[in-house]
Amino acid sequence: MPAPRHRSRAKNQKKVVTPGKIVKTHYHKPANEFSKCARCGTPIKSIPRLRGPSIHKIGKSKRRPNRIYGGYYCPTCLSLRIRAAVRKLT
Repeated sequence: MPAPRHRSRAKNQKKVVTPGKIVKTHYHKPANEFSKCARCGTPIKSIPRLRGPSIHKIGKSKRRPNRIYGGYYCPTCLSLRIRAAVRKLT
């Protein structure tokens, strides 16, 4: 019987043969999904797919793009949004 924390079907299960010829099950957490653009829904490629403490081990500049609305809009949608704002001012 697996431990209660492993009883979810959401975890990836892999059968592994140990050196003592015993078959054991290793449980892996699924990878995070890509961060998606709020406007068009395409994946933002500059944000890594890390979980929990491992995202905090990398630098802040590597966690998200260093621009206005970085990590919220993709570069294409952001440029369209900036152009629309400039047109509205003039």
